[in-house]
Order: sequence, then structure tokens, then C-alpha cells
Amino acid sequence: TGGILRSGTGSFTTWADKVKVARTIVLDPAKIKDTLVIRDAGTPDGWIRYTQKPGTVIDFKKFKSVIQLERAKYVILDKLNIRGGNEHAIEVNGCENVRISNCEITGWGVVGEQRCDYNGRFHIKGQAPSGYGINFNGAINIMHGKGIVVERCYIHGARNTANSWYYSHPAGPQAITAGSPEASVIRYNDFVGSDEHRFNDAVESLGNFNKNGGLNRDADVYGNFMIYCSDDNIE
Repeated sequence: TGGILRSGTGSFTTWADKVKVARTIVLDPAKIKDTLVIRDAGTPDGWIRYTQKPGTVIDFKKFKSVIQLERAKYVILDKLNIRGGNEHAIEVNGCENVRISNCEITGWGVVGEQRCDYNGRFHIKGQAPSGYGINFNGAINIMHGKGIVVERCYIHGARNTANSWYYSHPAGPQAITAGSPEASVIRYNDFVGSDEHRFNDAVESLGNFNKNGGLNRDADVYGNFMIYCSDDNIE
């Protein structure tokens, strides 16, 4: 039938488990009084690592998030113990090559009251209920960017909980909310809810039915433990 068959050889490498750290910044929770905004730019051969004093906890709930990474590059958050964040514990906005490793996160999210007279979802107390109610409170909120890795983290005990399907489509907190990043890895994490503090999804997506929605393209999700989700483990 004719045609041309071409073959060739080549080589490739996967990402390294360990990266070269040029500088380590040790956070003192006693000195963190507001959202910590990180805009650092390391290099492929010189990552910037943030950690904290052993045995300490970064604990405050007043602000939208505890840590915001804004267009950061080659940054690692390692061995952080975070309790709080009024919506999120960590925001990752438009970043490239960021790793969140060996962190424990608990106690994040907006506290609401269940309105069984409306749609059974949780809404902000004292305000008229509307729409989906309280949703998209990801402990780690990833918006766009590329090369984001979340690994070996323990995320549990959101302040709020998700409703059951008995009332309507669940809405509530998530371990991770993914808004169209590229080339992301989520591996070896424990996302643990409970009957009192259920996830909507453990990994929630923005942009369902959009070709670039959710985790977008080139994502690896494996080796995770996810439990007590009212809707999906992964959207």
C-alpha cells in the first residue's frame, strides 16, 4: 500500500527525586503574623528550601491562606506543620517547579452551618444561603503553573465538612484543588477525612469538561491514600 516507516533512538531522563538546594530558610512561627508571600526564584541547580523549627506549628486562621506562592520558581516547602488558613493553607499561583513535601496540614477552611431547608450544603453563618455554598476550600490550592509536586504530605481535619448526596451534590473542603496546572505530580500522600470532617473530593478540579481543566496534561497521580470523600477521591 506504500508509505514510509521511520524509526529512531533517543534518550530521556525523569525528574530527580532530590534536587540541589542552594539556600534553606527556617521559618519561626512566632514571627509569622500575616500571610507569608513567597516570590523567590531559584535555579535548576539551586533550589530555595523553606522549612520550620522542629516541633513548632504555624497556627493562624485569620487570613485567607497561611502561605502564598506567587510566580515562584524552584522553591521547596519541606516539613512544614500548618494549622489554619481561612480558606486554604497553601496557595500556589502561577508557579513553576515548586515542591511541597513532607508537610502536615490541618484545620483549614471556612466554617459554615448546614442549611437543610435550602440545599443541604454548608453556608456562611449569618448570611443568606446561595448557590453552591462553601466549596473549593483546598488545603493546597494550585492555580495554573507548571511542574508542581505534592508528595508525602498528611492532610486531614478540615474545619468544615461536606454534605452528603442525600441532599444535593456535595460541596465542601478538599485536600487539593487543581486549577489547570501542567506537568503536576501528586504522590505518596495521605488525604484523610472523617465522618465529622468529610472531603467533597480529596482532589478537586476546576474547569470540568474543559480540555485544559482539572490537572490538565502530563499529570502523574499515584501511591496516595484518600478516604472519607462525599463525592470523588479525584474529580
